[in-house]
Amino acid sequence: MSHETNHTEASTESPFGPPQSRWRIWVVRVVVFTLAFVMLMATFSFLGTIVEKFFITLYTD
Repeated sequence: MSHETNHTEASTESPFGPPQSRWRIWVVRVVVFTLAFVMLMATFSFLGTIVEKFFITLYTD
């Protein structure tokens, strides 16, 4: 418990940057944005492969 309070104090006393809570909010925002972007890219590539297979079967027949 004491170690945790010391850690938060040390991070809040850092000479640059906002306090810990704001830093956590920004980290969450970045992580959520990155996850959404990755999911979007995965969806697009998945749809691309499906369309490719569909067209390949269409042209081979």
